Amino acid sequence: MAPIPQTNGLLPTNGINILVVTGAFKGEDGTPLTLHRINKEEWSNLVHPYLTLGSGEVLSPSHYLSNGNSHSARRQHYLLTATSHCLVSSMRALVTEVVAWYMGLNLKKPPQLVLKMGRQQRCANPARSAWFYEDMECLQGVAVLRCYGLFSAKIPAVQQSLLRPRNTLLSEHETLYILVLEKLGGKLLINEPMTDDLTNEVKSLYHELTYLGILNYERVRWYNVLRAPDSDPQVGGIASLPSPYTSKVYR
Repeated sequence: MAPIPQTNGLLPTNGINILVVTGAFKGEDGTPLTLHRINKEEWSNLVHPYLTLGSGEVLSPSHYLSNGNSHSARRQHYLLTATSHCLVSSMRALVTEVVAWYMGLNLKKPPQLVLKMGRQQRCANPARSAWFYEDMECLQGVAVLRCYGLFSAKIPAVQQSLLRPRNTLLSEHETLYILVLEKLGGKLLINEPMTDDLTNEVKSLYHELTYLGILNYERVRWYNVLRAPDSDPQVGGIASLPSPYTSKVYR
């Protein structure tokens, strides 16, 4: 069984309960749209895996409660207000970097974050990601990035969006889904040969997922391998954690 996560003055991955994104969407009263955290019991009904493979360890119950509490810490709630600009755009989602944000409680080391916004009729993409991150809780900050929750809000039909077109069908009830994720480092350079140490580290990184019975060959791609966040105090990244299975710390 993986050890209970220790916050040590850091933001718990289930600590954010309300998300406000400025400069993107407005509510009916003209103020920035407020999104609320979707608890596991809710988003797990949105999507299920197509096929279950592998025979990894049976996962123990999450160490975090879905209401923003923790089995080992006093209940705390955080408000995240963010402005953002586009980093990556695809057919399924839009990834934006948080460039200015405020939390309702001072943290020892606030993380750098990105927001993954599902496009119209693509709510399954962020919901499926949330499902996988929940199952990989013990590897967050080890072999995968930290996920701080899935949030949603109904978008008024008359709202003005700076990120995607307005609704065109009167019968369409649009819901915005946003994943709050940790910002990682850069991609591996494609014009430089990989050293033996780096090659072995990447292989070991994917091998960590097999302990959970996760087999997803479609995701073994160059653009899905990112460096760990810079843990320099001046930058704000959080240092990688040792693996609960191999005790390795990845770069």
